[in-house]
Amino acid sequence: MARLIKGDKSQVPQGQEAAFDEIIENLGAVPEFGPGSILIHVPELSKRATALNRYLRYESAVPKKIQEFTMILTARHMDCQYIWNAHAQSAIEAGVSEAIVEAVREETELPPLEEDERALVNYCSVLFFLNRTKKPSLLNWVKFSRVISTILLSRSDNSS
Repeated sequence: MARLIKGDKSQVPQGQEAAFDEIIENLGAVPEFGPGSILIHVPELSKRATALNRYLRYESAVPKKIQEFTMILTARHMDCQYIWNAHAQSAIEAGVSEAIVEAVREETELPPLEEDERALVNYCSVLFFLNRTKKPSLLNWVKFSRVISTILLSRSDNSS
């Protein structure tokens, strides 16, 4: 059963009808599942969230492997089946080993990790459990990333 009724133009906030029309024109229909099915109820927010998503996924300096690994770590931590299903195969295709994906899914001990993978896991673990970072995990992660990647990843983890 859906948590929200399917969005339609009559339900959007006043003044956002044109944004609703633009979204539907781009997508071809009202989204029936996923974040888009929720965001369509506030079309201006949907447009902004979609722009941020596009930037993070296609234009940022964060390598695809790290993006996808972050997505599955976050999905598993938050027990978000939709995001897990949307990104587990993409993580493998981006270079995360099947053994790592399986261990994250099953919440078992991770197999040996490359240095950048280990730094990311440590960074995300601290961020997830403290809802902030600690200097050692942050500095270790920064060794393997640009500062901007760290900022983007931190924002991504908190908003997933």
